Amino acid sequence: MNRMIGSLRSILGTALVLCVCALTLLGDTSAAFDHQESGGAEHRKERRKDDRDVGLRGHGFVRDNGVFTTIDAPRADAFTVAFGIDNSGRTVGGYVDRKGTLYGLLFDRSEFTVIDFPDAKATFVARINDRGQIVGAYSEESNTPVLSLPHGFLLQDSVFTPIDVPGARRTQPFGINNRGQIVGEYVDAEGRSHGFLWDNGVFTTIDAPGGTSTIATDINDSGQIVGLSFTDSLVTGLGPAFVRDANGALTPIAVPDAFGTFPFGINNRGQIAGYYEDAARNGHGFLLDQGVLTTIDASEATGNTFVFDINDEGQLAGAYDLVSHGYLQDSRRDFTTIDHPDAVRLTGEPISINNRGQIVGAYRDAKGVFRGFRRDKHGFTTIDVPGALASSPFKVNDRGQIVGGYTDAGGISHGFLLDDGVFTIIDVPGALETVALDIDNRGQIAGQYRDAAGIFHGFLRDTNGAFTTIDVPGSTGTSIYGINDRGQMVGIYGDANGTLQSFLLDRGVVITIKFPGAVATQPSGINNRGQIVGFYVDGGRRHGFLLSNGEFRTLTDPPGAFLESLAFDLDDLGRIVGLYF
Repeated sequence: MNRMIGSLRSILGTALVLCVCALTLLGDTSAAFDHQESGGAEHRKERRKDDRDVGLRGHGFVRDNGVFTTIDAPRADAFTVAFGIDNSGRTVGGYVDRKGTLYGLLFDRSEFTVIDFPDAKATFVARINDRGQIVGAYSEESNTPVLSLPHGFLLQDSVFTPIDVPGARRTQPFGINNRGQIVGEYVDAEGRSHGFLWDNGVFTTIDAPGGTSTIATDINDSGQIVGLSFTDSLVTGLGPAFVRDANGALTPIAVPDAFGTFPFGINNRGQIAGYYEDAARNGHGFLLDQGVLTTIDASEATGNTFVFDINDEGQLAGAYDLVSHGYLQDSRRDFTTIDHPDAVRLTGEPISINNRGQIVGAYRDAKGVFRGFRRDKHGFTTIDVPGALASSPFKVNDRGQIVGGYTDAGGISHGFLLDDGVFTIIDVPGALETVALDIDNRGQIAGQYRDAAGIFHGFLRDTNGAFTTIDVPGSTGTSIYGINDRGQMVGIYGDANGTLQSFLLDRGVVITIKFPGAVATQPSGINNRGQIVGFYVDGGRRHGFLLSNGEFRTLTDPPGAFLESLAFDLDDLGRIVGLYF
């Protein structure tokens, strides 16, 4: 599977990793299909009701001399995040309450103070300096994830001052030093992110070489700035992380052998704090001090640890056990969170629904193993291909047939069909590796395979087991993510310039799919009405979308989303399932 992922990145870019990324995270598993669990952390979240949604929670923390102290706001429900800390130990961040509303917070000597921008429906506090100046961001719309808040602010002496880069779609401050200089991110009219430095009312743009989007995350009193950058990829999109000196010179930062490095804080001693993802995509905090790297994992964490700031005393602020959740949005646009009862890090990557309301997806258990599941009116059923190292279902049709992928003992990926409790291996003849990504109600299966030359192709397998290769003309690689009963397919391909293009294939005609103003678009599911869901990239963030009757609509984020949300599938009733972080 790792070879397959590497080839996907080199040929089509990491966007194609979406449908197999769960498999790279999967560990050893030996349980057979038909292990039935009841219940599960399912919680309905309606827009106008005060229902409780506990699910899997994230916790803020402060680490002082190796001792972790958990910070949970008294009214927090989905998560509490400690994002910034000053030299007096005052901590700032945010939390989501039981109604799904995001608030900023200040934690000082065991006392919580709520910080809410006037008339805002979402507020988050990023940093506080030793003078008590606070920077953060807010939104006039509810259910806006923390890192997608559109307007910045400075809070000084109880007075809020908006901070918006002229002409920007979004401005979000992340750091402030004791000189009052502010750094952060703004998104331009073309949907690309840029770092910025605000100094006495003057904005300076910061762009990292090698990245198409840049975010400046913190600044110390010497003017050193840390940040990260992104490419146009839909999955990871990671460009180089960096530290920028006061003269504008950038030095790359990378944790050795890490999948991604995210520096978020720098103090006046030049110590840098942040988090990294290891090869298995587990999140760990880190401290970088004169080239010496120390990994930071919260003592109470069962999942990821994130470090967001460091003060001059070496105290760290961060969060642990922030997880991803599956979600269902019904035709009334009400949300239900879907968490497998054994999940400790994520549920729903990816996730699918049929017209009977059956949902399939993946979760990670307490042993670090990623496993498939089916959810119906009886509860959750685990899906593990017998003898596989890893299994992940991708789609389910109205007959309850499930397709997906698994890795064998040699690490090679194969597609599978699960029909009435019986597994059938799906391998394109002569292919090095195969993944089945969707199935229609007739039993036709679509997906992708890698040939002997390492090139990726889409495929269609008919009900008799015969395979047909599907390649967009002139493409350097093609993948099919979705198929409906009308034979319409959605997917992605690489053009002659190496650029990723999303498409709808309708009766042999290739139609481009591009969300207006987005730097990248990914379709992931199509129903029998021809409606398409997926996600797009705007300013380094991914947002779910619905394409219906030629019109695009950005999907509302589920209450409690911290980073972003993705849409993966929808049924003919308009119910949408996806993933939020």
